[in-house]
Amino acid sequence: MTYSLVPLYLIAFLTASSTAFASTDDVRIAMRVDTPPFVSRDPSSGAYVGYFYDVCTEAVTRAGYQFTEHPISAADRNEFLKFGSGNFDLVCDPTTITLARMNNFSDDQDIGTPPETQKSVSGAKALDFSQIIFVANGGFASVKSPQDPDWSYRLHSVTEGLSEKISGNGVLHCKDLFQQVKLAPSKPDEPAPKDQSSQNDEADHDLVEEWKLSEFIRFRYKAVEVPQDKEQEAEEVPQTRILRAQVLGYVVGSTIREAVLNFNEIGVRPIACVMPSHKDAAAAFCRGQLDRYYGDLDIVRASIAAYNTQEDETCEATFAGPDQLTYEPYAFVVSDRLAGFPERLRCAIFSMFADGTMNNLYAGRFKEEKSAPLATLFAINRVPSGQREAVDPEQPVCGAFR
Repeated sequence: MTYSLVPLYLIAFLTASSTAFASTDDVRIAMRVDTPPFVSRDPSSGAYVGYFYDVCTEAVTRAGYQFTEHPISAADRNEFLKFGSGNFDLVCDPTTITLARMNNFSDDQDIGTPPETQKSVSGAKALDFSQIIFVANGGFASVKSPQDPDWSYRLHSVTEGLSEKISGNGVLHCKDLFQQVKLAPSKPDEPAPKDQSSQNDEADHDLVEEWKLSEFIRFRYKAVEVPQDKEQEAEEVPQTRILRAQVLGYVVGSTIREAVLNFNEIGVRPIACVMPSHKDAAAAFCRGQLDRYYGDLDIVRASIAAYNTQEDETCEATFAGPDQLTYEPYAFVVSDRLAGFPERLRCAIFSMFADGTMNNLYAGRFKEEKSAPLATLFAINRVPSGQREAVDPEQPVCGAFR
């Protein structure tokens, strides 16, 4: 795969119309089903909705192609980004550009890595990123008012026992952890409740059965040093004390994982639960099983709102402040399975910024004004149309500049 410096070379060809080219091949679009407000599947109609869905379908059509839609989960997307599994031409999904992912797509050397430390990376060499199309913030939702006041005690007591059994990156499925917590005594010397798992409500059973990739990771686990006596002299070695445990949830394949693994709060034993979808993460959060739900804040808010609507409940949360946010530049992932498709798609996307289509689609899906970084991105991508020179209509519009 060769990286294209498309933004520098599109001036003359930006607004090339799709009438000069019409493909007989269908573009296979992989649609994420669980990332509202970007792209998700309506539970009642089964139709895809969202800002990225609007952008993907319009851009592919404008580029001169018809398309078929294929649902993918977070795990499916993860496999596609690593190995190209699924034979898709376009992934319609809020995918963050990272150097690690670019390295995996590259057939050259590791990007941004000194030659002496480069390693051979086996990955999806037919894949590439589009231009950046959105910038967002990653963060987390915190439980505002715990539903089960005894959950924290039981969680602490269960994980205290597990801490000696699991070392390093030891793994225990979160569904098993939650079941153990559910059955743990609420107070010292109190008998454990009977296992009534067969009487669990059907929704809860379905939820935990889907957590095939969930795990309890005693990541970065070390006893947190806390002085037992505040008057203790600073030069004295402080005693160690774990005050409580917290479960931090994020969706498999998310770049927010780094923020989760860097969690460091005095007196807290962090437990990372990797969830299969935002729908599952929101449900676990609202049921009190997650103390924090990490992800793109737009997706986190929308997923909690969807849970409230579907379950007719009021799940309240507080959200990360400005100093706790991560920067997430989103782009589409495209394949060169169809010759010329990546270039035509990039041209179509730039033309959508230039003629105001992106602004109209954004206004139709988001109530709030764009953030300052997002407004700047929209302005940068609104490059001049220039004047098109004669080119072979059978060749990719941007093909001369690869």
